[in-house]
Amino acid sequence: MAFTHPSELVASLQQPRRVRTGLWLLPLHLIGQEANEAARLGIQAVDLRQALLQQLPPDTQYVSLDSDRLLNLLDASSQRKALGECVLLYNLDLLLSRLTQQQRSGFWQFAFSGFAHRSSALLLTLPVTAQDILPGERVLEEWADAGRLFRSSI
Repeated sequence: MAFTHPSELVASLQQPRRVRTGLWLLPLHLIGQEANEAARLGIQAVDLRQALLQQLPPDTQYVSLDSDRLLNLLDASSQRKALGECVLLYNLDLLLSRLTQQQRSGFWQFAFSGFAHRSSALLLTLPVTAQDILPGERVLEEWADAGRLFRSSI
């Protein structure tokens, strides 16, 4: 299923289904504008980098990051009631880039099939040019076939 606008993906994610996690590959001109885009779509925005930093004790200098910690951040966002029953998550690319290739692979597998029956849908956002941290093209096709991918042009 191909969407012509991200609002169509959001509307699809807001429908009852077992897993309501979508992926929006953002054009470069929208990087840094994610909160504004969420407001336009009538949904909540969460900066994952800030959410991670808020979990740390004061005066922490180094952050241990693995796929489990990242998935827990996403899970926390999916468990709370959100505006529009959907949360746009951004700065995910900054966190994914810290993971090993194997950890990223596990992350993408869980992001596609996990987070079942959560209070809020998740709209993951990444730059369309972030090829090194995106799942492979075959996996992106699975997201598209499931009606859970919006790919913007550069």
